[in-house]
Amino acid sequence: MHGSNLSDFIDYLELFNELGQEHKTETSDANAINLMTVHASKGLEFDTVILVNLAHQRFPLTRGGVEPLIPDELDPQVNDLFNEGLGEKELEAAIKERMQEFKLKEERKLCYVAMTRAKKSLTLTRAKEYGGSEREPSIFISDLGLTDYGDYDTITYLKDEETSGDWSPDTELDREKKIIINQLIKSLEENDINTSINHLLTYKGLIGQETNQKELTSNWESINPTDRLKRLQDKIKSGIINSLPFDATNFKLSASALKSYHKCPRQFELTSIYRMPSYWDEDSSGATNRGSFVHEVLEQGVKIKVKTIKELFDIKDSLLKQPKWRGVNTDGVDNMLKVFWERNKGRIESNLFTEEKFDFLFKDFRFNGTIDRIDKVDDGVEVIDYKTGKSDVTPDEAFIQLGLYTIAIITSAQFKGLKPTRLTLDMLEHEKPKEYKIEGDEIKLLSGRGKSTTMKEVEEMILNLAKNIMHDYQHGFKKNNKECERCPYKFYCE
Repeated sequence: MHGSNLSDFIDYLELFNELGQEHKTETSDANAINLMTVHASKGLEFDTVILVNLAHQRFPLTRGGVEPLIPDELDPQVNDLFNEGLGEKELEAAIKERMQEFKLKEERKLCYVAMTRAKKSLTLTRAKEYGGSEREPSIFISDLGLTDYGDYDTITYLKDEETSGDWSPDTELDREKKIIINQLIKSLEENDINTSINHLLTYKGLIGQETNQKELTSNWESINPTDRLKRLQDKIKSGIINSLPFDATNFKLSASALKSYHKCPRQFELTSIYRMPSYWDEDSSGATNRGSFVHEVLEQGVKIKVKTIKELFDIKDSLLKQPKWRGVNTDGVDNMLKVFWERNKGRIESNLFTEEKFDFLFKDFRFNGTIDRIDKVDDGVEVIDYKTGKSDVTPDEAFIQLGLYTIAIITSAQFKGLKPTRLTLDMLEHEKPKEYKIEGDEIKLLSGRGKSTTMKEVEEMILNLAKNIMHDYQHGFKKNNKECERCPYKFYCE
């Protein structure tokens, strides 16, 4: 059909173009290359995958795409914006912003699909310039942690040398070199060592280097594969599949990340490492933002120490007019604010911190997060975390969250002098909050469903989760099959 070099292939394509013909390629040939879109690759696997255009505004694309077939007023992704009383320009900007958010989530999923088509080798490429303009690497590159451009056992960074001038076809020497390289690879796969050495020496001779027997014996120290072979065998035996080291002092673990790993290591990988969207993120009704909205209302209310429930509702109404909360689902919000007021109206004056961020090292691991509220009580401080939603929180989930906050207050300099003595999960859609009292090392359950424990047990649980995350980072995150049915990330594993 055509030769194996690039110039012959281009001539072949030009001939079909002149004839106005379409040609369906045969993909069964093991020596063939399949050129396809990411969409077309779904469900397929290949030994080697080359993913191109990993550059800013190339992949992910934030603009463009096919225009929707239905008008915006009927599009479930944006039709809620038409009920917000926005002016024409504001509405246009809000629709554009919403669609860009959906576009990024879709592009992230496509990138994940593309990368997971590779069984043995994945190559990510980008050009330094596009249309004469320099482009930064894609955000998907930094999401993978591939930013230091160092070489690891399974990852190699390559940078093409600058070239200039017109493209010229391969010379006869270039063609022969490529043939020998392919023959060398084939002989290695067939375990034909003598033939492999013959191809290697032939190649060296073609490029003008010596090929005598003396070279092999005199340079045996640099050729001897013993050390490298042992290193590779040890790595295979250890089960390490990711040569990127886990940087425990810089990889930040939050309570949410720890709870995600505790529920399912695979879910942790998707959320905290790859930052993949779930199908909940695609809910245009704003249901997934409801919890964040309630937190913001309560944060503002506690900060100004509201004295009436009316002030709390005024804050809610004011926030709903802001573009940030456009389309948020407010079902049940009024009732949650009433529950909050009944439980907290006499305690708000004692507040010390609201939505306080922390970042600290503990036993060689870095933890971070945000504490909803810290109040002064008679014998120390109370740590309060708000929970929206009707599903219950397991004892382990409660201890991971409240325990990490307690360790943060004890360890971080910003909380110096504070002594946590009470811990509360304020379950705003439940009959009672979960309340605990710390006495010495004991954490005693005072109200709500759960159990008591000790600070020592909580610290051990948190550190074991961190150590397991570090282990799985290099050995692979496995899914917990018990949690698959209701998991919002299950379509990545199917």
